Amino acid sequence: MAAITQGITAEMVAAVMAQSLDAIVTKTRQGMITGWSPVAVDMYGYPPEEIIGRDSSILLPAGWESEEADLLRRAAAGERVAPYSTNRVRKDGTIIAVLLGMSAIVDGAGTVVGVASTSRPLSVGTTPGADVHVPQEDRERLRAQLEQAQRLEGLGQLAGGVAHDFNNLIGVILNYAEFVGDEIDAAAGVDGNPRWKAAAQDIGQIRRAAERAAGLTRQLLSFARREVIQPQVIDLNELLDNMASILRRTLGANLELVTDLAEGLPPVLADPGQIDQLILNLAVNARDAMPDVGRLTITTDRFHVDRAYAAEWSSVLPGDYVRVTVADTGTGMTAEVIKHAFEPFYTTKNKGEGSGLGLATVYGAVTQADGHIRISSLPGDGTTFTILLPVTNRSVAEAVRATPSRRIPGSHTALIVEDEDALREVTRRLLTRQGYTVITAANGAEAITAADSYQGTIDLLITDVIMPQMLGREAAEKIQRTRPDIRVLYMSGYAQPFLASQGRLDPGVTLLDKPFTERELLDKVDAVLAPQTVGQTA
Repeated sequence: MAAITQGITAEMVAAVMAQSLDAIVTKTRQGMITGWSPVAVDMYGYPPEEIIGRDSSILLPAGWESEEADLLRRAAAGERVAPYSTNRVRKDGTIIAVLLGMSAIVDGAGTVVGVASTSRPLSVGTTPGADVHVPQEDRERLRAQLEQAQRLEGLGQLAGGVAHDFNNLIGVILNYAEFVGDEIDAAAGVDGNPRWKAAAQDIGQIRRAAERAAGLTRQLLSFARREVIQPQVIDLNELLDNMASILRRTLGANLELVTDLAEGLPPVLADPGQIDQLILNLAVNARDAMPDVGRLTITTDRFHVDRAYAAEWSSVLPGDYVRVTVADTGTGMTAEVIKHAFEPFYTTKNKGEGSGLGLATVYGAVTQADGHIRISSLPGDGTTFTILLPVTNRSVAEAVRATPSRRIPGSHTALIVEDEDALREVTRRLLTRQGYTVITAANGAEAITAADSYQGTIDLLITDVIMPQMLGREAAEKIQRTRPDIRVLYMSGYAQPFLASQGRLDPGVTLLDKPFTERELLDKVDAVLAPQTVGQTA
């Protein structure tokens, strides 16, 4: 369906909706339903007075919220979503198969002001509103897929929340250990007592444990799709070629690595670090499933998802994909293991042999790249992971060489907003000992008051993203109204829902991931202050 231009009369719109054989639903860019055609009444069972003003997610099967979010994002960006087969839910709870398309509603100036979707029952010859017959076997398969998606989504929300709180605590542990370590080093330099060496080793153990905990929370955030990513246009064949030596070392001498990479593979848009990690995690999983001898085969090819395939696998949209298969000749999995394989902390290994986060991280990385992953396996017959990543029409650009960072003199004033008392104090101390003047606030309201009452220049606002009563972004926007020159650095261990679209940072946003070290904090501070301090030479 082409973009709909707003400007025709309301009577004309009403006539089109009344005469259309398709169900027409108009929505805001955020998904609130604003228009509902007569066929939509018959097809979905809701009269206009019950549906207009509600969120369009009411029409989605449980666990399918991400599909609607993706459709709205694409349509709001001006993209035409060609009709494809999917499922929706009637008022009575019946799941029906539909052919659905979506496009933007634009005003006379070309600005997207809303979204319109059309849908019709998939079965040929059915009347609008008639339930589409779905065989019992297919119903059970779709129900199982939906239940798994819903379970993983719930686990992801829990994991993301836990990771946020843990990142605050880990940040405190890491940096206070650093403070104590500095004092021990200074004391050892004064009196040379050998006991200081033992104390320094103990501090080192604390640091290493905290760093390991930080790694686990990063894996949780990856599974939960709350990790902020940096997608690039990448050639998967080149990436896999570069990883070959690492994979062979990972597998060991007794296991064979075979690659079959299709020529002319189109590029995909993904975070290369995440793709590296997911391939490595699958290799480790395969190695553990082949304790003696075996073979790991990695293949790539171009794959087109048609309506039949999309209907079979609920989370896949029709279109062109790059397919990556990772197959081993190991012990295989039972159906029950496959059912829980992507859940965090689920593992069939002995205690101490694995965290149970490897495949959860793989699932999160694939999903965050708008991809799809499925497992095929039988006990004693090996396991195959099939990954589909959407093809991008952008070309692979040459890597941009990073500009070396320059340390900005600490003669600036910073306002720190953090609701975790200990972490706020850590951040204050790290900046103060670099020469910064620091103002602190425990929440957004305090920060706004502090910014209004401070007489001098405040060069930098460092604010947590998620805080009670007022989010960091809202506080920053209010402070920038009275201090338009202030620079903003966000910090969080759970920023994705508030700063990014599909995990991608919004333009102009700089984020400091928790937990952070002194060097990581100062590097981000320098990056934010550099444009106004050293201009184009930064």
